[in-house]
Order: sequence, then structure tokens, then C-alpha cells
Amino acid sequence: MSFSLTHGYRHARRGLVYGVLAGSLVGIPAMSSAQPAPDYRAAPLTEWPVVGGDWGNSRYSPLDQINTTNVKNLKGGWMQRLNGSGFGPGYSQQAAPVVKDGTLYIPTGQQDVFALDAKTGAISWQYFADVNPRTPGNKAKRGVALGEGMVFTSQIDLGANGDSLAYLVALDQKTGQVRWKSQIGTDVPSYASKYSTAPPLYYDGLVYLGLAGGDGALRGRIAAYDAKNGSEVWHFYTVPGPGEYGNNTWEGDSWQSGGAAIWVQPALDADLGMLYLNTGNAWPDYNGASRGGDNLFTASVVAIDARTGAYKWHYQLVHHDIWDFDVPTPLVLFDQSFDGTPRKAVAAHSKA
Repeated sequence: MSFSLTHGYRHARRGLVYGVLAGSLVGIPAMSSAQPAPDYRAAPLTEWPVVGGDWGNSRYSPLDQINTTNVKNLKGGWMQRLNGSGFGPGYSQQAAPVVKDGTLYIPTGQQDVFALDAKTGAISWQYFADVNPRTPGNKAKRGVALGEGMVFTSQIDLGANGDSLAYLVALDQKTGQVRWKSQIGTDVPSYASKYSTAPPLYYDGLVYLGLAGGDGALRGRIAAYDAKNGSEVWHFYTVPGPGEYGNNTWEGDSWQSGGAAIWVQPALDADLGMLYLNTGNAWPDYNGASRGGDNLFTASVVAIDARTGAYKWHYQLVHHDIWDFDVPTPLVLFDQSFDGTPRKAVAAHSKA
């Protein structure tokens, strides 16, 4: 049976989790625990191993057991309330679950993570984020990543001095126990908002994670972390600093709080070894008087090297955006012939 989500996006909600899961999970087979190195270039056939379905965010399943003739017969298979996590004021459930080896993994708006039996909904383990309940900002999580026997998630917390703290956390895939926890975004000044809503992405020993908060004077960035211990391998600022390509598109020192946050997971082309990022709005959002210029790389698609984070190319959809017309949804990778020549392509979805 297909495990397909209601989103439809491939190369560039607030809702009740148990309601979404109940209509989607009957008949997912258990898989052998012995797994080769993951290769998620193709659409999934038996599970849903990454938030976008595959590395290109196609969110597509080629399975055909559910079709236009029988979709009306779909009904819930089970319901699980996740012990009340994420319910109540201040939380929203935005995560897409991933499914691997018969187990479903999903975070909640309260930053907890649950592993459930995909056939029955029984909770296999649960990780409760031990964070200050007064932590401000957007605590929503949009998914987790799996790799090397671990579940990768992010969380924000409130430090003793009132500063917002962000972490990348690795949990044991079988038990939910913390393998390591690494603080990220330590260079973000105290005046800037710092969220981490995007799902991490695992590939070839690295975990990629972007920071959000472009609506609160954050200088956007994505970083790669060693999956074994959480140490940072490289980072790429989506608002270039002095000496970096594109910095001259920012007036004065406005680049320091320029925005271009990473709100969703990047797309990955393993054949080319490249990551594709879609970036958020410039800051200040609707008033560009203090940030003259095109303001790269806001409201853009940016390609970088997956191993090193080196800049490859970019396309800015809106120069000097003052309308919040950024690129908010995941990029989609696809192959298409143009004038008889096969091409790799990226689909970007803007608000404009």
C-alpha cells in the first residue's frame, strides 16, 4: 500500500497527527534490519524514508493499490494520541512522518519524538525534550532524518540568561536514547530570532540542518554536521559577508541581519554531489530602505557542494524583495528533455 502524503512537490498544519496517520498506514511491510548504504534517488516503493519521499522531494509513490476507483473505500487503520505531546496553546503539528523498517518516526510541536509500529500504531519509544516550557518562538518541527542507526532532530531551549539556544540531537533509532547533542548557531546575536523548524537531512555521513528566524533579524545559514558526533564540518551563509560573493548586494552592514532563512529541507542530487536550498525573505521584510541592493541570496534558489558547502550557482526569484515573495516550499528535482536534450531541473514554488 502506498504511504503518500497530501503535499505535492520534486528538482528544483496545523492538523491532528493521529488523523493523518490513521488514513495512510494500513499494510506497510516490515523490512530486514540489515540495510545497505541508503540510496534515495528514486521514489520509495515500500517505505517513506525521508520527509520528501526521496532526496529530490518528489513526494510521489509509484504504487498503484490505491487509485481513483477505490480511494473512496479508504478508512482509518489505527489512531494514536502520542501521550498528549504538542497539544494545547502555543503548539502546532507540522511534521511529516518517515517510515523505515516498519517503524514510523515523527516529532511533535512540543519537540518530542515518537517511534510507532507502522501497522498497529503502538508506541515503540518516546523521547521527551527536556526544555524550558517558557522557551519563546516557533517550536514546530517538520520532520526528522534517519541515518547510521540514529534519528536526527532539532530543538530550541531557553538558556539561564534568557538567550535562545538551538541544538541538533541524535537519538538511537531502536531505543530513543540520546547518542549526542550538539549546540548550533552559537554565533547568532541575542537580538535575532533563532528557530530550527526544517527537517534535518542525512547523506553520506553528514547531517544538514538550516536555521530559520529570518523574520527576526537572523542571518540565514545551513550547516553540515558529522553524523557520528555532531561536530560542524562546514557552514554556508545564505547572506554573504564581506569578501564573499554577493555581499556587495547589501547596503552598509545590513547583511548582518539580512534574513534568507532556511525554512524547509534542501533537495539533494547525489549524482552531482550538490545541495539545493530555497531561502526566505530579506529583513526588514516589507521595508527595504535600510538594505539597498538586490540582497542576495534572499528569495533565491542556491546550489552548493554537498561535501564542502562551496557556492555553485544561484537564481534569485525576486530582487530586493519587499513583498515577502520568498520561496517557502521544498524544491523539487526532476529530469526533463528540453529541445531534445535531457536535463536535470529544479522546480521552485514562489508566492509571486
